[in-house]
Amino acid sequence: MTPDGLFGWLTSAPCGAFAVSLDQTIVFWNGGARAILGYSAGRVVGLKCYEVMAGADDSGLTPDCAGGCACLRYARVGMVPAPTDMMMRCASGARKLVKVQPMVVSGVGDSGPLVVYLFGDAPGESRSGAVHWELGQRSSEGPLTAREIEVLRYLALGWDVAHIATELGLSPHTVRNHSTNLRRKLDVSSSLEAVMAAVRLGILTLEAGSSGDGS
Repeated sequence: MTPDGLFGWLTSAPCGAFAVSLDQTIVFWNGGARAILGYSAGRVVGLKCYEVMAGADDSGLTPDCAGGCACLRYARVGMVPAPTDMMMRCASGARKLVKVQPMVVSGVGDSGPLVVYLFGDAPGESRSGAVHWELGQRSSEGPLTAREIEVLRYLALGWDVAHIATELGLSPHTVRNHSTNLRRKLDVSSSLEAVMAAVRLGILTLEAGSSGDGS
């Protein structure tokens, strides 16, 4: 899927979503992000992410935000960023606690990868644990089996096949089969597209909680 194709999926996603290039320029901003933070796409696309949100963790404003947050540092070396809680600045000037799931998306041609951030409102009180993907309320009504949803949940966290297999007590071959089957059922060609489709269908939602030992 090209970035433009992914952005088409994210436009109607039931969560906030924005994308930045490796130089931290915002290249996409969806309606969910506007609903949560108050900025329109026209106001923020083309700006640096730190100029808009000035992201902060529990310890305060991230000192090296302008030089690249931890998510971007991971992406620049080809690693999967970890989910996190973050205080973001709203258009009103107030700060809001959100739970963020970053994902790295390949660019087109010679262009570098993009980092896509999916986020939603966190509870009023900050939690110390990392944020993880949980099952949506409609998961039992969807096309996937319980095991396929388990595998999809770990794919959303950026886990590889070997790690998922160990966690679930399955063989890597079985995990690959579940991954193939869930992509077929969702009519997508990649794990990232499967996650996006699952968010759109309500099979996966952002919930607060501990990320377990997957970090």
